[in-house]
Amino acid sequence: MDFTVNPSGQSLDAIFCSNEMPTVQSYIDTALAVNIPAGGSVEIYSDFQLTMMVSPTNALTGNANYFIVFVDGTGCKGQIESGSTAVFPSPSAPTPPLTQEFCSDANPTIADLDAGTTDNFNWYSDVDVANNPIPPALQLTTALVDGATYYVQADNFFCESDVVAVTVQIDDPANPGIGDTIEYCIDSLPATDFDLFPLLTGMPDTTGAWQQPTSITNGNQGTTNISTLIAGTYNYVYTVPGQAHALMKVQQL
Repeated sequence: MDFTVNPSGQSLDAIFCSNEMPTVQSYIDTALAVNIPAGGSVEIYSDFQLTMMVSPTNALTGNANYFIVFVDGTGCKGQIESGSTAVFPSPSAPTPPLTQEFCSDANPTIADLDAGTTDNFNWYSDVDVANNPIPPALQLTTALVDGATYYVQADNFFCESDVVAVTVQIDDPANPGIGDTIEYCIDSLPATDFDLFPLLTGMPDTTGAWQQPTSITNGNQGTTNISTLIAGTYNYVYTVPGQAHALMKVQQL
């Protein structure tokens, strides 16, 4: 009667990436579990004499060779088989700006995103519950969507980095309007307050603020008084969010 567990006849090698933080249990799950007899177990040793059994919780690093014995449900053991593990370094996770802003008139695409890495990388539109990207990778020509989240992952053609999420904000371009030059003779300056905003053309945004050589009130309307100015050129600048600005010149002649 043959009480010996038959040899697996399979490769018992496995490779891992460092950011998987693999352990001996990872090796069991990946390369050995399929060969464990029903109701049985597996013993893993670091020496051929089978005197140093390794714990499933031991971390895997670099390259290692193991000696493996499969055990069936009755306690019968198979012959010694050999296997090996190799752990390769994963690339560092990208460090992109986590929120990236674009103007709608630039028609931004995936190619415009800052990946935050010099390694090879790919962008994805979603991840699974384990935070792994869901293929396929996005094409560089894919248009960005306002408010969407994109996921970047670096790879070195063997191991992949952890995934980093980037949120996209797409705004309409700021419009400060178009400035002009208003000329007055020094003996005919307006004596009362007036608004600068109506002097801008080009349908300017109303969210801006004025920088001025004279006191200005009334928000974007830019209410001011120039009755005390002396001859010269005075610049009033209207700036809206996004750093766009329009220049209004007042010249006293």
